[in-house]
Amino acid sequence: YNILYFKKGDFMKHYFIINPAAGPKDSSTSLKALIENIFKDKKDSYEIYITNSIGDSYKVAQEASNNLEEETIFYACGGDGTCFDVVNGIAGKPKAHFGILPIGSCNDFLKTFKEHNFKDFEKVINGELVEIDIAKANDYYFLNELNIGGGLGVKYTEQDNPPSVGELANAIGSAMDVYTEKMSSVLNNLSNL
Repeated sequence: YNILYFKKGDFMKHYFIINPAAGPKDSSTSLKALIENIFKDKKDSYEIYITNSIGDSYKVAQEASNNLEEETIFYACGGDGTCFDVVNGIAGKPKAHFGILPIGSCNDFLKTFKEHNFKDFEKVINGELVEIDIAKANDYYFLNELNIGGGLGVKYTEQDNPPSVGELANAIGSAMDVYTEKMSSVLNNLSNL
């Protein structure tokens, strides 16, 4: 599968799936305006979809990538969850490619590309396609991480703390998961007395 990295020359369709719940605040309005500004002088066509609910990004990516007539880049505009949904929605579709505009709290996959600034959205959109491997477990594809439990506390930590918490959200959330699991175990043992 391909991920948008840096593209030169070819005309493509661009499909932006924006998750307004990603990151510390809703940035969908400002991102939409930025995308429209980037495309005002481009010949490439584009569409913008702002998600409405959990799983919406998967459904939209899946439906929009069926029977593509032209090469299309599907941008996950959000965090790790949005990336997961979009990758699973387009996987196996020959003309569908994957890109990321990181507006989530963590965007863990992009950390493997330390030499690139993915916050420069115009540069990402004008980039080129490079091939990457994605993994599959059971019926789900994933980019770089398979979680077999825990992690729920991370989401709540990211949402309930100021942006300055940033990457610490993972450590704090994981600690909360362990603590919650241990407390749950203690409470269950007490209730069995």
